[in-house]
Amino acid sequence: MGNDRVHFEHIIIDSKNPPEPHIKALGDINGDGIAEIIIPSSNGGPLVWYECPDWKKHIIAPSGTWSCSARVIDMDGDGDGDILISNWINNNRIEWYENPLPKGDPITDQ
Repeated sequence: MGNDRVHFEHIIIDSKNPPEPHIKALGDINGDGIAEIIIPSSNGGPLVWYECPDWKKHIIAPSGTWSCSARVIDMDGDGDGDILISNWINNNRIEWYENPLPKGDPITDQ
């Protein structure tokens, strides 16, 4: 081991990300077996996901205020990653964003 160092490459995925993106989630949104990044804004911005490997931004909801936590989980047993967000700022809600897979497309069916 010694003084060997691991060097990480610094990659900026989005220099204009949603405002105050303090909660994040990882999960397979498009069904390719690779995790995407889900970023909900905590201050009126959009709920977005970034498609791996080129990190293209896709908007799920144009505006909102999500505050607590986000998870990608198959809520309805259809084999795709849905998004579940808890929210204490906006009426103490739990919100579920249903992924249109397997019959739809999460890129075009927004």
